[in-house]
Amino acid sequence: MKQLFYFPLLLLFIIVGCSSDDSQPLPPQEKSFEQQLQAKWNMTVFNFYDDTDGELVQSLTKNGNCSYYGYIELMAGGKEIVGYYNAQNNCSEQKHPGTWTVDEQQREITLKIDQTGMEAAYKVISMDEYSMELQVIHEGGVKPSDSGIDLRVSLEK
Repeated sequence: MKQLFYFPLLLLFIIVGCSSDDSQPLPPQEKSFEQQLQAKWNMTVFNFYDDTDGELVQSLTKNGNCSYYGYIELMAGGKEIVGYYNAQNNCSEQKHPGTWTVDEQQREITLKIDQTGMEAAYKVISMDEYSMELQVIHEGGVKPSDSGIDLRVSLEK
């Protein structure tokens, strides 16, 4: 009689233990445009193009002895820090905290410095995991396009 009791119990363990695991790992969630922007982006190149024919007029790649011109750090919750390295003062770092917003449909970023209230707006031309190119729409109300210039900033993480 004991054997009849153990046999169904053993059969149950075999069936449960050998059943396939239907739970597949979930594919990684694709990050939203805003989440992809959240990083510290170092400014590497400023390119000035003629707004009429698209010809490159000037390219700035170095800031004196400093490795980068500066950076934009975009953080969750709409916080940001704009920093730059002062080439005339041993590349000392200057930080300006503020806020940022993004228009995902237009692919535009707006930054606002807390201390001065200055605003700047940029259009994201291209972005991948490691680099980004921004077109300057305006900085502090000054529009490069008013001077016939298409100003683009290259950044990298």
